[in-house]
Amino acid sequence: MIRLNGNLDFLTLDKIIQYLYICCMQTQTINLSIPKPLLTMISRQAKAEARTKSGLIQEAVRGYLNRQSAWQKVFAVGRRQAKKLNIKPWQLEKIIDDYRQGK
Repeated sequence: MIRLNGNLDFLTLDKIIQYLYICCMQTQTINLSIPKPLLTMISRQAKAEARTKSGLIQEAVRGYLNRQSAWQKVFAVGRRQAKKLNIKPWQLEKIIDDYRQGK
């Protein structure tokens, strides 16, 4: 609600939600191209979970980014170990094969 000249001006629920979404949630709208079959799957899943397609996609992206971050940490540990043991990248495949064969 906003007071104008001492009178109450009631905003529609739509406008309040839009205001809160833009101002408080700090989101940004983007355009995204998605193949129709994938969009159908997204729509069905969002409906089954009683949530928005946007919310479902946000969660999927967060999960992807978290997994990528975790893998980057694993790779960083591997690089540190390789440097510590003076293992060159071209040697890795043979070392892994020998380990798997019990050599």
